[in-house]
Amino acid sequence: MSLKWKVLMPIGILLAVMGAMLGATAYVSSMQRDDGVVINLAGRQRMLSQKIAKEALLLGAGPDQALLAKLRASMGVFEATLAALMDSGSAPLTLNPAGPSRAIPKAPLTVRPLLESVAAQWTRYKPLVEAVAAGGAPADRAVLLASSEAVNLEMDKAVTRMQLESEQRVSTLLLSQGLLLLVGLLVGAAIAWTLLCTVIRPMERLTAFAVQAGEHGQADPPRMRLSGEMAQLAGALQTMLADLRRRFGFSEGVLKGLSNSFPLVVFDMDGKITHCNDQALRLFGKQCPAESCFGMTPGEFFYGDRNRQTRSMDAVRHRKQVQTEMEYVMESGAVRNILVTANPIEGMDGEMLGVFSLYYDLTSAREQERSLGRQTARMRELADRAEQVTQVLDRASHDLAALMQQAASDAVRQDSLAGETGGAMERVDESARQVAGKALASSRSAQAALENAALGERSAADVAKAFADINATAVKLREGMERLGDRAGQIGNIITAIEDIADQTNLLALNAAIEAARAGDAGRGFAVVADEVRKLAEKTMNATKDVVVAIRAIQDGVGSNLAATQQTADSIASCAALSETSRHALRTIVEAMESTNRQIQDIAQLAQDQAGACAEVVESLGDVREVSAGTREGMYRASAQVDDLAGQTNELSGLIVCLRQEQLAGCELLERTADSKNEAVQR
Repeated sequence: MSLKWKVLMPIGILLAVMGAMLGATAYVSSMQRDDGVVINLAGRQRMLSQKIAKEALLLGAGPDQALLAKLRASMGVFEATLAALMDSGSAPLTLNPAGPSRAIPKAPLTVRPLLESVAAQWTRYKPLVEAVAAGGAPADRAVLLASSEAVNLEMDKAVTRMQLESEQRVSTLLLSQGLLLLVGLLVGAAIAWTLLCTVIRPMERLTAFAVQAGEHGQADPPRMRLSGEMAQLAGALQTMLADLRRRFGFSEGVLKGLSNSFPLVVFDMDGKITHCNDQALRLFGKQCPAESCFGMTPGEFFYGDRNRQTRSMDAVRHRKQVQTEMEYVMESGAVRNILVTANPIEGMDGEMLGVFSLYYDLTSAREQERSLGRQTARMRELADRAEQVTQVLDRASHDLAALMQQAASDAVRQDSLAGETGGAMERVDESARQVAGKALASSRSAQAALENAALGERSAADVAKAFADINATAVKLREGMERLGDRAGQIGNIITAIEDIADQTNLLALNAAIEAARAGDAGRGFAVVADEVRKLAEKTMNATKDVVVAIRAIQDGVGSNLAATQQTADSIASCAALSETSRHALRTIVEAMESTNRQIQDIAQLAQDQAGACAEVVESLGDVREVSAGTREGMYRASAQVDDLAGQTNELSGLIVCLRQEQLAGCELLERTADSKNEAVQR
């Protein structure tokens, strides 16, 4: 188990025990608060019972409305409090039912039967109160007092039970608090023992190990069994000690390597020399051993003046690298150019420990730089002249390239326009050919229409002739119908005469019958004949009437046919006139179609001529595009040659730049040499 869990688990147990103690205390305290209110209300119920009995007895002595109101208020408070004690709810805190109230918990199962007994007694007690208050008999008063005492007795039992349960909860709280306190003490002892064995003792051993390692640079690991984080801490300390040894060894190795490679002097924070190698002594012409220089200041070492300030200590004051070049005068009078690089030495915590300075002899480099300076002066003059020539040539080539580019763009634009014009002319040529084809088709259609119009004209003439024949026939038919009408009229006259004869015959037969009747038996045979004649006359009259109806129908039909024949004749005359008009119109159309056909033929011929002209234009535009393409290609080749010329000019400019750089290279040769040495030291 890790140290974290060894510490946190007991602490968690302690916190849980404390939380349980606090929770139990809060729970019991809240219950005690409710118990106090419940017990007080239960005690008030006994007082209310007595108060109700007193007020009822006073009302029995004489009516009093104010006292009656108090009685009813007391009874309401008693009932509301009893219901709240039994089933939970709001119970009045005063004797006013409408006053402030408080919610109380439901009665426990052990108390509820006792409260139910109180409710039963109240059920018997309440009617007695009302009876006595209404002026009941003196015997009711005695029963009232007895019933009130019974209610108080049952209420005493309930209150006693409530007090007992409240005291039991307090006892349970005290017992649980004691047990939890004992558990807390045991857990605290376990925590103390765990911390002593797993934290305190291992920390004492590890502290002793760290102190010994810091004093002597090495130490023996703790001789005890460690686990968890303590084992990790011991391993980390050992690893750190090994890393420090490696770092110190590395630093010593680096210092030794620098001391063997470069002139080197190391100063402490007081500006005293703590290390100086032989190369530095030879560089500055010192004949004394290196150990004799330890403790000297930079001014004393370089110039023989102990109080003289040098740039090396600026690295300490400014906490950054200082690099400068100085001219050092040797004891022999020779002058050396020396590059000084002073680097501050900082500890791992940022504390300044001193400064080490590296020195580079730049004397030969500076001599070479002066020699190269004289050579580069002449080369710079030649380079300036060449640069002027290249600038003029570059401007000319740029101008020529711009002109070539503009000409190529114009050629491309001309080629594009020629292509667009050629396309448009091809579309015009195609349209002209389509117009010519459609004109020829229209000419053929017009010729066919002309022939059809001539045929129509001839057909119209035939129709007019046929209508003339039909009109003559209709006239003859009308005349025949008129004659038939006349014959029908004559038949009508004959029928009229027949009707008159039949009437007279009937009249004669009637007279004969009358005469026969007068004659008696002698005229009986004549009467029979007369009757037969009369019947024959009646049949004749009936048949005549039928004939009259038929004749009249024939006359009406003849009249209708005559009118229809006349209308037909009129329609045929109109059709003949229209046919003649159509013939004249068709003749006019034939003449117009002949003119249109001649115009269409002219249009077709013109369209063919236009199509030929468009083809010639398209062919000419193709030649123009070929010329434009050749011009464009020539411009591109010329532009490429100009670009080559510009490239050669740029190359010449580059050569001049290189020439100048080579001039500067000679001047910077020694500086680069010094810088390379400095960078090597820094790396």
